[in-house]
Amino acid sequence: MSATVLGLLVVGYFEFDAQPQAVLQVVFQKIFYSLLIILAPLKHNGRMNRLTSEQRAAVISCLIEGTSIRSTVRITGVSKKTVMRLLLEVGTVCADYQDEAFRNLKCERIQVNECWSFVYAKQKNVTPEIAAKNPGAGDAWLWAAIDADTNLVPCWLIGPRSPESARDFIEDLAGRL
Repeated sequence: MSATVLGLLVVGYFEFDAQPQAVLQVVFQKIFYSLLIILAPLKHNGRMNRLTSEQRAAVISCLIEGTSIRSTVRITGVSKKTVMRLLLEVGTVCADYQDEAFRNLKCERIQVNECWSFVYAKQKNVTPEIAAKNPGAGDAWLWAAIDADTNLVPCWLIGPRSPESARDFIEDLAGRL
């Protein structure tokens, strides 16, 4: 889940020039409305409350604008667990859409960066007890490719800083160009 969510944030927080921004705004609007259509028929068991399309739109709009999850809960009145589940569903749909739509890109100048962060604790502070409770705890690296002309992020990867991750990332990037 964290890779999907972080990918959405990476794609969503870059500023665009006027013309690419207009194009991307239309694309994001189409994705947003497609998500509402795709997520509308999700089935739940009879005991669960269901979010209306308007509630889903409100939650997704808050998250797209960069509102924190707790603030989204306060603004929309939807429980934190429900917001997290919806975020996972939307993130999965967006990742699938990005994987399908970002092919045969005409990017000419790609900048490839890596960014270090950690999950739960820095690697040097991860004890066996922490590792048992949180298998993903420790160092995490974000590999991101950014088109220098449009600031489009054609691909990204979260993983260790290793030759295997670098190879997987570059192969994914090459498959999109």
